[in-house]
Amino acid sequence: TFLALSFQENFIINAIFFSILIFIFFYDFLYQEIHDAVMIPGILLAFIFSLVLGNWENAVLGAMIGTLFFGLQWIISKGKWLGSGDIRIGAFMGLMLGWELTLVAIMSAYIFGSIYSIYLLATKKASQKTAIPLGPFLSLGTALAFFYGKPIIDWYLNFMI
Repeated sequence: TFLALSFQENFIINAIFFSILIFIFFYDFLYQEIHDAVMIPGILLAFIFSLVLGNWENAVLGAMIGTLFFGLQWIISKGKWLGSGDIRIGAFMGLMLGWELTLVAIMSAYIFGSIYSIYLLATKKASQKTAIPLGPFLSLGTALAFFYGKPIIDWYLNFMI
C-alpha cells in the first residue's frame, strides 16, 4: 500500500530529485563527468523514498532497466560510447520514475541528444569524434517523463492500436 504524503513532504522529495537532475545537467555538460558524491546519495535516497512510498518493486525494476541499458552499452563499447556515470544515472532514473517512465526518459534523452548532436554537426561546431555528454539529456528526459510520461505512454499505445 502507498503511504499518503503531505504536499510539503512530496514537494521536498521532488525538490531533492530535481536538484540532483539540475546538478547532473550542468556538471556533466561543463566537465563531462558525473560526480559520485551526488549520484550515490541520490540513488540511496531514491531507494529509501521508494520503500517509504511502497512502490519499491517498480522502482527496483526501473533501476535494473536503466542500469542494464547503460551498463551493456558501456561493456560492449569498452567505455567509448558513454561513461560509467551514465550507468549510475540510469539507476537513479529508474528508482525515481519506475520502469515504464524510465523507458520514456531513456527514449526522450536519446531523441534530445540526437537533435543536439545533429545541430552541432550541421553547424560544424562539432565533428563525429566530438564527445557529447549524455547526462544533460538524461536529466531532460527524466524531467519530461516525470511530468508528461503517462500521457506520452497513453498517446503511444493509442497510436499503435
